[in-house]
Amino acid sequence: MADKVENILEHMLTEFDYYQREELFSNKEIKGIVKMRRAHEYKMYRKDASPDFFFEAINYEKTLWTKKNMRKAKQVGKPKKFDFQDHQIKRRIIYLYDRACRKFRQNICLWKEYLCFLLKTRSMQKLNRVLATVVQLHPTVLDFWLISVYTELEIKGNLFSSRNLML
Repeated sequence: MADKVENILEHMLTEFDYYQREELFSNKEIKGIVKMRRAHEYKMYRKDASPDFFFEAINYEKTLWTKKNMRKAKQVGKPKKFDFQDHQIKRRIIYLYDRACRKFRQNICLWKEYLCFLLKTRSMQKLNRVLATVVQLHPTVLDFWLISVYTELEIKGNLFSSRNLML
């Protein structure tokens, strides 16, 4: 278990280097982020892990994401260029939702929150894959069908595929 956690944390090194280089977080804050992520990972890898552990980690990442975006918006004088590392926290949140949904497939509330996050962040490719999976796992839950119809009709503007979903 410790090897898996340390491997996950090692993959975050480029993200932390980016935060330090762009002066978004101080060294002390980065150490705190590493400490919190390590604690969350150990909780989530426990055998008796509950969905609450995943929700706690996801909420921490969401607050970290808003803090980073606010600090990035406050930076004056630096050009606003796209960097691959800008979306690391969003990808981490999606990764945490994936892990939680894989472990707790029958938790409908978790699936709904995941779909709402994907809709809010406009992650359409991932949303399509998750909708296909959740409709296969829970074909009798009407909410998932309605969300898929909504995305097809309102977001993509595809009347024919939304009509086919309803039939």
